[in-house]
Amino acid sequence: METRLAAFEKQARRHHCEPEELSKRTEELREEQRLLLGGEASIAELEVALKRVAEAYRLKAETLHQRRADALAKLESEVHRRLAQLGMKGARIQVRLSLSEDAGSPVLQLGIAARVAPSGFSNVALWIESNPGEGFRPLRKSRLAVNLAV
Repeated sequence: METRLAAFEKQARRHHCEPEELSKRTEELREEQRLLLGGEASIAELEVALKRVAEAYRLKAETLHQRRADALAKLESEVHRRLAQLGMKGARIQVRLSLSEDAGSPVLQLGIAARVAPSGFSNVALWIESNPGEGFRPLRKSRLAVNLAV
C-alpha cells in the first residue's frame, strides 16, 4: 500500500498537482493527446478561426484608419495656426497616413498584408516645410525635431 501511495505522490509531483487531482489530469492529458494525434482537423479549425479573427481585426483597424484620415485636415489646420503663433507663418505641415505592412500578417487590407498591432495598421508620418519653397521633409529629420529633442 505504501509503495502504491508513493507512486501516486510521485506522479502528482511530476504533473504539478495533488494526488487526488491525478484522475482529472489524466483525462486532460488524454484529450490533449487526442487533439495532437488528430492534428489535421484541428489545423483546419485553427485556420478558420484565424481567418475569422483576422477579418474582425481588419474591420476594426479599417474603421480606426478611416477616422484618422477624416481628422487629418483639422489637425493640419490647427498645427498651422499654432505654428503661426510661434512666428513660423510660412511653415506648413503634412500628416501622411499610410498602411503599415507586414509580409507575415494574416490580415489583408486592399490586397496588402497589414501589420497587426493594438493601435491598428495605420502608419502616421509628419512632414514639414519650414520655409516656403524648401520642400517637405520628414519632421524627424528637420531642424525643428532636433530643437524639440534638446
